[in-house]
Amino acid sequence: MENFTFDGQRADENVILYRHQHPWVLARAGFLDVFLALIVLIFFLALGSSSLSFWVLGIAIAVGFFYTFNKIFLFKNVLFIITDQRIININQSSIFGHKVQETELINIYNLSYSVKGMIRNLLDFGNIELTTEGDVNDRIILKNVPTPHEVFDKLSKARKEAMQISGLDARNRPVAK
Repeated sequence: MENFTFDGQRADENVILYRHQHPWVLARAGFLDVFLALIVLIFFLALGSSSLSFWVLGIAIAVGFFYTFNKIFLFKNVLFIITDQRIININQSSIFGHKVQETELINIYNLSYSVKGMIRNLLDFGNIELTTEGDVNDRIILKNVPTPHEVFDKLSKARKEAMQISGLDARNRPVAK
């Protein structure tokens, strides 16, 4: 069990796991910063210390700073929480927009994970997809999850335990007693 609490946590609810996205999602911001630094270097080498090169430097610093700040903000505010009763996915899509998805563990109908691509396999991160009871389009996708196989196993185990406590089998049917 994790020593983590959150707003809206139920009194009898225990956090099993919480995770942010894999840090690799910040790599694009780092690559942009390096690219902007190279452009500024080229301008300084080509133009010397002219007023145009200082304008390019100022614009590059501003763009790099705001882009990097935005990526770090989004990274810190995208997370999922698995408790012994439910899963909560908080997806911050922009500075002013976020989406929160929540479902009870006993309502998870299908659970799968995927790791696609060389970088994701080397760094061990991928996506976990949950389909809930009812509409096939009701699904929650946990993106860029570090060690998705471990998270998948913990989520699957928590779901089975929640089903047993609720007296349901794997197909959400009452277990005969």
